This record gives sequence, C-alpha cells and structure tokens, in this order.
Amino acid sequence: MKRYFEKEKLKHIKPISEVIKTISEIIKLIMDLI
Repeated sequence: MKRYFEKEKLKHIKPISEVIKTISEIIKLIMDLI
C-alpha cells in the first residue's frame, strides 16, 4: 500500500516540475521582451 502511495506521489510531482519549467520559459521570454 505504501509503495502504491509513493508511486502516486511521483505522478503528481512530475507535472509540477513541468509547470515550473514552463513558467521559467515564459519568464525568460518576458525578460527578453523588456
């Protein structure tokens, strides 16, 4: 059961890292425009 929970946690962490990457890309673009 615990192992299953860990897997689920990893599933949720991955999208968060993707979102962070996207946000940093957007920030870079904005900095270039300014």
